[in-house]
Order: sequence, then C-alpha cells, then structure tokens
Amino acid sequence: MTRLLSSLPHLRTHLNDWVQSLQPHERNWALQWVEEIENVKITAIPLVFSFVFDRDQQVADEAWIVLTCLTARFQETGWRSLEPVMRSYAAEFPLGRLGPDDLEKLSRFGNRQSLLLGLASFHGNGYVREAAVRRLDASSDGELPFLLLRLNDWVEQVHRAALAACAARLTPENARQFVANLPYIESLVEAQRRDLRPFIQAVEELLMRPVCLPALLEGLSSSDSRTCRTCLRLALAASGEDTTLIFERAFRSNNPRLRLDAARALRSLPAGDPVQMVFLPRLSHDARASIRCEYLYLCHEKYPERTAWVLRNALLDPHPSVREAARYYLKLHEPMDFRLFYRAALGGPEVTSLAAVLAGLGETGQAEDTAVIAPFLHHSSADVRRAAVTAQGKLDGDNYVAQLLEALKDSRSRVSRAAREALLPRVFLIPDDALWAAWAGAVTPQAKKNALRLMLTLPQWRGGVLLVRACAAAAEQEDNDSAMTAQTLVQTWLACFNRSALSPTTEQLGQVKSVIEGSQASFGPEILAALQRILQDSERLTR
Repeated sequence: MTRLLSSLPHLRTHLNDWVQSLQPHERNWALQWVEEIENVKITAIPLVFSFVFDRDQQVADEAWIVLTCLTARFQETGWRSLEPVMRSYAAEFPLGRLGPDDLEKLSRFGNRQSLLLGLASFHGNGYVREAAVRRLDASSDGELPFLLLRLNDWVEQVHRAALAACAARLTPENARQFVANLPYIESLVEAQRRDLRPFIQAVEELLMRPVCLPALLEGLSSSDSRTCRTCLRLALAASGEDTTLIFERAFRSNNPRLRLDAARALRSLPAGDPVQMVFLPRLSHDARASIRCEYLYLCHEKYPERTAWVLRNALLDPHPSVREAARYYLKLHEPMDFRLFYRAALGGPEVTSLAAVLAGLGETGQAEDTAVIAPFLHHSSADVRRAAVTAQGKLDGDNYVAQLLEALKDSRSRVSRAAREALLPRVFLIPDDALWAAWAGAVTPQAKKNALRLMLTLPQWRGGVLLVRACAAAAEQEDNDSAMTAQTLVQTWLACFNRSALSPTTEQLGQVKSVIEGSQASFGPEILAALQRILQDSERLTR
C-alpha cells in the first residue's frame, strides 16, 4: 500500500482490513490517514499507536517499528509538540476508547515499552495518563522526559504521580538524564498551573554536587543552547575554586551564546584572578563581536593600566560595535580626535586593517575626508572597496552619486549592496539615464538586482518606466534572472500604484506604451492587463 508499509505485511493487511470495515463514505478519510503514514507525517502517530494494542503480536510489533520512524524527530527536538497531536486526533481512532487497564498489553514489549507508555501519557483521558505515569515510574529507559511533561498536568493525581516518580530519580546516578532533559526542566519555570520551583531547585542542587560535575561538562557540548547555558551556570556555581576546565570547555564551544555567558562570568571574577588572566586572550580574538566587547568592558573595569593600549587596538576592529565601544571608553580615559587617528592610519596599514580604518573614518569623519577615501573605491580588495563606499555614503554621498553608481556595478555582491544602501537615501538625485546605464552595465545578477531595487524606490512614474523597460530588455537579452526580478518588482509597483496621486507626463506614457506594444511577450498576462488598464486611465486623465 505504501513505501513505509511495503516491508510490513501484517500491519499493511491489518490497515487494509480496517479501511474495508468502514462505511463507504468513511473510506476516503481512512485512506488519507494511511497516506499520512507513507509521508511520515506526525499526525499519523495516533492511528499507528492504536495498533500496538492489537491481539496479533506481529501487527503490534510492526506498528512499533512504524512508530519509531514517525517519532524519530522528537528524540532531538523534544516531545512537547507531540502532545497536542495525540490529543487532537486520538478520538478519531480506536485509541480514543483506550482505558487504563489496556496499558497492561504494552508489557509484552519489554524494554521497548517506554516509548509506548510515553505516548499513552499524552492521552486525553486522565485515568490513562495516570496509569501511564505509574508504569513509566517502573521503567528505567527514556522515561524521564515524559514524566517531566506530566509535572504540569491539570489533573492533580497525574501531577502527584509524576512528581513522586521524578523525585525518586533525584540521585547522582541519574545526573546525565537530568542534564539531557534540562529543556523540559527549564520550561517548568514558566508553568502557571502549579508552583514547580521547589522541584526545579532540587534538580539544580543535585546537579551542583561535585560528583555531578562530569555530567554538567558533557552538557556544555549539547546541541541545545539553553542546556549549555544552564550547565555553565550550575557548573560555575558548583565548582568552587578551580574553574579552569569549565571555562576551557565553554570557550572551545561553537555556541556563541555560551561563550558570551562564559565571558561575562569571567568578567565577574576579581582583578588578577589566575583563571581570568589565562582566558583574557581568548576574549580578545573571539570571532563574535559581542565577546570582544566584553573583553573591552573587562579591561576597562579590572585593568585600567592596560586599557588605553587595548582600546587603541580595538579602534581598528572589523566590527562597528567594537569600534564604538572602544571610542566610548577611550573618551573616559583621555581626550582624543578619532578622525585624525583614522586619517593617520590610512598611511599604510595591512589590507585586513584598511577596511576597518575606512569604516572608522566614515563613522567619525567629515565631508572633506571623502577626498582621501575616494582612491580606495578602486582598491583590489572587495572589503576595502565596500568600506570606502559605505564611508563615502555616510560623509558626503550627495556629491559622490556618480562614483556610487559605478560601485553599484561592482562584480562583488557585498560592494554592490553597500553602494545600493548608500544610494537609497539620495535616490532622487540619480538621473534616470544614469540608473539605466548602471543596470545595463552591470555584469552580475546581484548588481542588476540592486539597480532594479533602486528603480522601485524612485518617484512613482520614473521608477515604473525604468522597471517596465528593464522587463522588456531582460527578456530580449534572455536574462531570465533579471527578467524574473524585474517582473516581481513591477508587480510591487503596480500594487502600490494608488498610493501616489502623481500623474505621468506625456513622455512617460509614451515610453511605457511603446515598450508594451513592442514586447508584450515579456510580461505575464496579469501584469500586461494591469499596465494596459493603468495606461488607459492615465491617458483619459491627462486629456
């Protein structure tokens, strides 16, 4: 019947029998649910789950196999999102008639029953959930996430059973299980139905025992960011004197949020702390700008004697937030003309610093500084060209429109994008012919798209004429990428057409009409009809 079921003959036959047993008007509905199984949709879980209670052990075993496939994603993402699925669809299948005594049938699955009992703990019937929780309490394989979810159950008996089961597991031997399920525990903080803070505190007290430190260190490598951060907080609170290993694990992590938390924890240590001195260089060279900023804050607070040197180096950081933080703290230490600093630095730094120098000059300079920036618009490094374009746009973009239009055609997308951003506030200064020439002269798809987006921001009919022309020209040149972008932007222009009361000139009407008559195939039928309607209305109004 399906690909997933092709190797499961007993379940496939049973599903066929189930479909045939229904009334004719119900069979299409049933076949749709079987199709859900083929497509590995989670909405099929309640249907398949109902077959694990079948008297035929082979049918039940094959249903269990299908369930492991359907629930595989929840092993990583968490089981919480499955609960509403089970509750919403269970009533449509035999599962809705499940009673607490029926769970006894799951004992035949042996150590495989934890998953099935966990699914039963999502049942809409409180008696079934309570029975599932009590049976989960007797198991010792993957039961903890289901028990934690039931702590916030609205039925008091279910909550008490889950709380007793979880409390019984608060031992060092289960530390790794609690670390693995920290996302569930953290979510209990937000529970409004019951006050679960005492239980959360008990879990944290368990994990802060010295014997549980290895479990917390393993948790620092978790794929869940919240788990990593909680493990770091608990490990630092529990470690006592030596935190070197904890910081080492945290700063080696690929999780930037964890490294930032570690940097802030390092900042909270007293000045001169040996651990702090060991890891300070890590902060200064971290790939994350926010962590490099923490390095500046730490030096400013703890080591004022070395702050000036550190902050001067940070003035050439590639990230604007780090440069801004460095300038702020330098002002507190000594008066300094940052504009002159950046101008002096243009004398011959390495290419890696040159982009930061130009960016810094753009942030602190004046209009007359554009003369020293202009030569770098043609630099061999794309990063330097981008920084020069951005600086020109900030300092005196109105007088450098022609140069920025030239940069718009740059073969490197980041340079072209910077030119577009610099031209955007002054698009009204760009002559139509110059913008058309920039689009026609662009050699990369990204540069053409940037020119088209600038056309869209022009006053109503100026931009519309250019976009319509671009549609036709791109189609004629068989430039499919530009043609699709131009058509999309023409649709946007048409959608916003009535927001402006500007009337077209006779010349603009003639240009649009000429393009449409000569290149009707360049436009989709809806766009063509809309353009023709607008032309007719505009011609009538201009008579």
